[in-house]
Amino acid sequence: MEVKSVFSGVRKVLVPALLIMVIGCSSTKERTVSQKEYDELLTKYNQLKNKQDPSVAIDEISIETVDVVATSPSRTMASKVEVETDLEKLNFAEKYVAVGNFEEATMLLKKLEVSGNRQVQVRAKFLLGEIMFGQQEYDLALQIFEDIIKNYSFSGLVMKTLDRLEVCSKKLKLSEKQKRYHSILYDFFES
Repeated sequence: MEVKSVFSGVRKVLVPALLIMVIGCSSTKERTVSQKEYDELLTKYNQLKNKQDPSVAIDEISIETVDVVATSPSRTMASKVEVETDLEKLNFAEKYVAVGNFEEATMLLKKLEVSGNRQVQVRAKFLLGEIMFGQQEYDLALQIFEDIIKNYSFSGLVMKTLDRLEVCSKKLKLSEKQKRYHSILYDFFES
């Protein structure tokens, strides 16, 4: 069942992508797709749909995908040992913060921001924001928290981050931002 649900997600993404390519909606001028191009896309779609495990399909799509923007360096997946080591470092950083040793905590957290595990990255970034917030460096904290919302929206820390963004905006007298973050936090998430 899980494989089927993952594949249906791939299909939901792949079919519209194929349609966009075939229709060529980025241009008001009519564009004709060659039969060869159409057949190629249809063959790939059918292969993905009927024959492959979703993880293989995703790997195949990733190989053929070109990152046009390439804003961040490619990341490799962290091994289990690396993740465990990073989590231990994260715990040490939390302990340093608890006793007020912000310099040591900051050094550890800066290293963890480039961890191979995105959950570790976001937790490290959030702790850095908390340090800045605690030191009343609201402008720096605001930048860090906005980066979390922009790049790590998958994280469970989004609600706490939005709350901190609202407070930082209030402290910096950025009433429009404060209203926006308040609205997202309470109207969208209905906390």
